[in-house]
Amino acid sequence: FLRVKSLAHKPEAVISFLPDEYQVRFIPPAKADGHYYIRFDPELHVSSPEVYEEKYIWNVRYNDKQTKICWDVTNRMLYVEVENNQNFRVSFAASEEIPRA
Repeated sequence: FLRVKSLAHKPEAVISFLPDEYQVRFIPPAKADGHYYIRFDPELHVSSPEVYEEKYIWNVRYNDKQTKICWDVTNRMLYVEVENNQNFRVSFAASEEIPRA
């Protein structure tokens, strides 16, 4: 019921809920202290993020299915957990920000 993919041309993960293709789109922050971007179709029921040890966790409900999406700030990793223990992981490269002198 779920498809997870990352886009090659930009740092974005797209999580599609099948068969209707409703989506959650996630873009990590470009800088370590920046803010992520998350957008979801209104047909999905998405909770406000819980913050726990540098992780942002959203619960997503669609029909009778429950999914968790977790952004791990430290590891720049997006985890998608499905009820039947089918888990996905999307990693994003570190920012190429030039350090200030």
